[in-house]
Amino acid sequence: MYAAPSLRHTVRHNSCGSVLYLIQCSRSSCVEEHDEDLYVDCHGEENDAVEHMVRDALRKLDGTWLFNATAPGSKQQQSSSGIALFSTLEAANELAGQLFKEMLANPPFDGEADDDDDEEEEEEEEAEKPKLSKKKAADGQVKWEATLRYNYDPLTAGQLKNVVESTLVVKVVPATVC
Repeated sequence: MYAAPSLRHTVRHNSCGSVLYLIQCSRSSCVEEHDEDLYVDCHGEENDAVEHMVRDALRKLDGTWLFNATAPGSKQQQSSSGIALFSTLEAANELAGQLFKEMLANPPFDGEADDDDDEEEEEEEEAEKPKLSKKKAADGQVKWEATLRYNYDPLTAGQLKNVVESTLVVKVVPATVC
């Protein structure tokens, strides 16, 4: 799994004296509920083993990465253009918003929405639609965040409906230039 280098949030200036910015992305997930069919043909300790298989597959998709770098669990090659640095806060904030919306529209973790036919649960789900937030710090840097609930099945190509909750964060941070 690719982990972004540790970012110190110390503003440094490039040789021209202006601040540079990066876009940092992260995703963290947990299994909220395992599908009952996960345990078919399992006995005793095998139940724990299949739960661990689901959690381990999900964990490979979590992590922190920089825009223009390969995301954890991605089958795409890293861009040959390297890490993107932005010379203006406005450009970084704008692209961070676009990237966030694109990531929400095309989840790289192949999960489908957690949909259940029970009316009572549908009402609960209405309240649990992705919780989106956009926060702007005093220095103007934007942080986008969403919590998504979806079905995830790394074992049987979509037959199981393990309920997962993931938090996706895309934020603009000052670059540390050494």
